[in-house]
Amino acid sequence: MHSTAQHSTAQHSTAQHSTAQLTLLNKLVKHVMQASALMALATTSMAYAQVPSSQLNTTTITTDSDDLPTVTLPAVVIVAQSEYADGPVKGLAASRVSSTTGTDESILKSTQSVSVVGQQEIETIGANNLIDALGYSAGINERATADRTSSYYISRGFMTIGTYKDGQKYQANGFDGQQEIYGLERIEAVKGADSVLSGTLPPGGVINAVSKKPFFDNAYEVNAEVGSFNRKQVSTDLNHKVNDDVAVRLVGVYRDSDTFVDFVPDDRTYIAPSLTWQLSEDTKLTLQADYQHDLTAYVYGLPADGTLRPAANGKKIARDFNQGVKGFNKYDNKRYTLGYNLRHQINPNLEVRNNLSYMKADRDFPSASYDELVNGSNTTYTRSAQKRHDKSKQLTANLSAVYEWDMNKNIHNVSLFGIDYAKQNHSTERYNGTASSIDFFNPDHSKDMVGDKFTPFAWSHIQEAAQTGVFVQNQATVNDKWVGVLGLRHDKASLEKRAFFNPSQKQEGDYNATTGRVGVAYLMDNGIAPYAGINQSFEVQLGTDRNGDLFKPTRGIQYEAGVRYQPQGSDTLLTGSVYRIDQTNVLVADPNNKAGERFRAQLGEVRSQGIELEAKTAVNDNLNLIAAYAYTDARTIKSSPSTPQLEGKRTDNVPYNKFSLWGDYRFADFGLPQLKVGAGVRYIGSTLGQRGKADLPSYTLVDAMANYKVNDNWLLSLNVKNLLDKEYVTCTYDCFYGEPRNIVGKVTYKW
Repeated sequence: MHSTAQHSTAQHSTAQHSTAQLTLLNKLVKHVMQASALMALATTSMAYAQVPSSQLNTTTITTDSDDLPTVTLPAVVIVAQSEYADGPVKGLAASRVSSTTGTDESILKSTQSVSVVGQQEIETIGANNLIDALGYSAGINERATADRTSSYYISRGFMTIGTYKDGQKYQANGFDGQQEIYGLERIEAVKGADSVLSGTLPPGGVINAVSKKPFFDNAYEVNAEVGSFNRKQVSTDLNHKVNDDVAVRLVGVYRDSDTFVDFVPDDRTYIAPSLTWQLSEDTKLTLQADYQHDLTAYVYGLPADGTLRPAANGKKIARDFNQGVKGFNKYDNKRYTLGYNLRHQINPNLEVRNNLSYMKADRDFPSASYDELVNGSNTTYTRSAQKRHDKSKQLTANLSAVYEWDMNKNIHNVSLFGIDYAKQNHSTERYNGTASSIDFFNPDHSKDMVGDKFTPFAWSHIQEAAQTGVFVQNQATVNDKWVGVLGLRHDKASLEKRAFFNPSQKQEGDYNATTGRVGVAYLMDNGIAPYAGINQSFEVQLGTDRNGDLFKPTRGIQYEAGVRYQPQGSDTLLTGSVYRIDQTNVLVADPNNKAGERFRAQLGEVRSQGIELEAKTAVNDNLNLIAAYAYTDARTIKSSPSTPQLEGKRTDNVPYNKFSLWGDYRFADFGLPQLKVGAGVRYIGSTLGQRGKADLPSYTLVDAMANYKVNDNWLLSLNVKNLLDKEYVTCTYDCFYGEPRNIVGKVTYKW
């Protein structure tokens, strides 16, 4: 009996112990399930939530048994981050950005102004190219409205040639082609000097486009478009999850179109396959390639007399007039790109990244353009012709590391270390010839002729450039409130330019430059974040002065202060900034020049200062608003003593005032949730053009859109640019008509 009782007591004790274990296990499971549910909810959120460390709590689970320990679970941190800086903008207003810091970071922590345009905005406003997509952003101006061959733009008063893609240079030469906007997830326009992350660059800023990449889900769409100027386009975006480790994506565009200028096509074939392979839990590789074939023609500028103002005969040149030779002028560009992005998480705090991209472009670029009026005529101009063939190659590579570390419990650091390399080669082979004259007001292209004899053009050349930059940056966040950024970069660059037909004639130079940045921001609990920053830039200048000494790189420095407002969980971002940019070492005429001499000296200085305001907000589920205003005062501060009249003169093509407003509304409150309509207005103030020789009047453009969502699969949309068919003119070296009314209808099918 005694033995049995002891055994029964032991069984009872074991049962109590097992019950206690089961209770503890149930509590653990319940806690994990609650955390999992919260995290699942967080991943569907549209916002990025900043959680101060002081608000984090641990969870303690206890039992009634003395045999089982008290278990304290670590704090469950729920970060509602469904947007990433290398992916699509979730909604209208971006909450993440990478171009200002080189890391995926909350936009409220940026200490430099940046405008982000996502696919929703691109599709809504009906943008046809990258610069067009920034039409409702502050501080960015298009240089020549009719150009489909290059990416020239003006940012904060400074002209910039070329753009970036996924943080790396897109072109080796300005005419290597425009980026296909349908292949992009978002566009980030950084304002002001930015050499610490980008290397040699004008001080106005940089436009970085983020390409579409594979993601681990299935999503497919096809589009068909028709529109003005015989536009016909089909496009497709196919993303497929092969398995848990591999996803592929294919983006394609085929367009057959004319333009508003006579015999200038706008044809394009674009194919961009990509593959993402999750090699392990800590390593991800993305392979990307694209092929783009553009067939169009460069639209040469026209005289101010006849476009900006009536000519001597009292008439104006027709908007669709092409001064070129029909069948001769063309831009036939084939471009190939291949690259990869590799990321490896060495430990929870350290990530290593490696990017590499190779580009090759080959184009035929013959053209004919006007020279001067024929003697005794005020309507007929002589023309010359040029055969041109260009080739470009570019290799860019970047190796960097991001290390997150805590100095103590109150200071969190994100350190960026890296080295990048770019090598470019561009050749342009040109031959000059003659062409028949043409009457600008009564053209007859059936009489167009190009002479048989072409002679080598001495300006033909081969240019090679290489740049290696080493950079380091640290971003410290103190008490989840104060953000400080400090960055430093050193570049070594070489540049060589050889005559194509006489390679022994060349210019070359080796350059060094060190640039830095410093910034601070303060994160308020209500979503307000004031910031201030100083950023530097440099840009290599090829050539020598009268003493044979190499020109130094121009230097830029920007002083900026601003404030952002992005309430937690909202699709709203308000930004205001004031800035001043000084560019020094600007080339001007050498004051010691004698008659016939054209030496230059680095005595010039240009200053741009202004105010920018930008707002993007989803007022409610149905109403979106986008507004922007920029006041820009850009002018020459110092010139050569031999040209004092240039001091104080405004920079060409930079309006004092630029304003835009867009709104779109879905009629859900009226029982038509399928229907959305929108309209926008863009005002560009008066400027100077033709190298300061022409006063360009202000103009206002109106755009509109409507779409109808038939069901979850089908969408019908209509976009109209320049709804009122406003005739306007922009002038650089000569004058260009802006695009007249352009209507595009599109059918989209998604599944």
